[in-house]
Amino acid sequence: MSNQEECIALWRASAYEAVPYTSDFVEALLTLPEILDGAVGQGGATVVEIRVDLDPDTGRGVIRVDDNGCGLKNVTRFLKWAAAKSTDSMHRNGHGMKKCMTKWEKDYSRAKWWVLYRKRNRDLTRIEGPFLGTDTKQEEVEGDDTLLMPSGTQWGMEFDISVLGASSQVPQLVRNLKEIILTRYSEEIIQRIEFSIEVSSPSHSIHVNSREGDWHSFQTAVEMEVELGNIRMVRNTVVQIPGGHWTYMSYRITADGRLPYPLKQLFPTYGEKNMKCSRAHISVEGRMIEAIPVAKLHGKENHNSLNGCIEFINFVPDCPENFDKMPSPCTTKVSFYENDEVFKAFKVAYLQLQRQPEI
Repeated sequence: MSNQEECIALWRASAYEAVPYTSDFVEALLTLPEILDGAVGQGGATVVEIRVDLDPDTGRGVIRVDDNGCGLKNVTRFLKWAAAKSTDSMHRNGHGMKKCMTKWEKDYSRAKWWVLYRKRNRDLTRIEGPFLGTDTKQEEVEGDDTLLMPSGTQWGMEFDISVLGASSQVPQLVRNLKEIILTRYSEEIIQRIEFSIEVSSPSHSIHVNSREGDWHSFQTAVEMEVELGNIRMVRNTVVQIPGGHWTYMSYRITADGRLPYPLKQLFPTYGEKNMKCSRAHISVEGRMIEAIPVAKLHGKENHNSLNGCIEFINFVPDCPENFDKMPSPCTTKVSFYENDEVFKAFKVAYLQLQRQPEI
C-alpha cells in the first residue's frame, strides 16, 4: 500500500468513526474544539477568531480559525496521523486536528484545507492538503509581513454545508459555536482568551465577541443562577487520587422550568430543566471532555428524581508530569474511555458520594 493509499484509508476510517452526543451538536461542531485546543494550550494565544462563510447557492462553506499564539509548535507531530505519546491534557491523542478535518469533509479527495503559521520573527509557512503524512506539502510564504503578525496560526477548510445539519442557519450556528466554547472551557480560559465568532452568508452576517458580550463559562453561569435563587448547590467536595484530585460540585435547578431564566436562554443545549440537560460536565484541567447524563453515572434510566441536576467534575494533576494519571479521553475528546481504570475508579467513588447527605 502506498503512502497516499494509507492516508486515504486512515481519513475514511476517521471520518466514519462514530462520535457520541450528536443529539447535542453535529460531529463537525463536536470536534471543532480540537482546533481551538492548540491555541488554548501550547499556543499560548490571547485571541482566537472563528469565521464561517456560508454560500447556500453552492451548498459550500469555508471555516477559518485564527489565533495570535506562538505558531504551530510541533510540526512533526501534526504531520503524523497519531502520536505515540501524549504531551499534555490538550494534546492527548496527537491527531485531534486531523480528526476534526475528517468530520468537516469526509471525502479525502475533496478535502481542501490549509494551516498557516508564523513563529515569532520567522517567515509565514503554509501546509496544505492532501494529507500525506511527512510528505504533506509545506512551503514558506515569502514577502508576507502582515498575516499572523508577530506570530500565530490559521487553520482553514472548505466544507459541504450539509455537515452542519440544522446548524446551517447563521443565528443557530453562532449560538452553537458560542455554547460549545463556553461549555468546553473553564472561566479562567474564557477570561484569559478573547474569543470572537463571525458567521456570514450573502444575506446575513452576525459577529459576537467574548469581551464585548461579557461571556462567562457554563459553570460560572450556573453559579450566577445560585445568586439569583434559581439554582441551589447540593454537593461540593474534593476527592484525592494518585497524581492529583478531582473536584465535585452538584447543583439543582429550583426555578420553574417553564420560565425564561438566564441559564435556559444562554445555554439551550445544557441549561434547561429537563432530563436531557441533566448532565455531569467532566473536565481535565479546565477542558470539558464529556457532558455525561447524570442518570448514566447513577446506572439508571432517565429517572425524574435527577431532573434539573447539573454537575461539574474537574480532574487536576498535582504537577504537569502527572496529567497521564488523569482519565483518558477517546480520540475525539468528546467522551472518556469506559474501560480506563482511572475513570472506572472515579465512577465507583462518585456513587459512594451519592450516599452522603446533601448540603
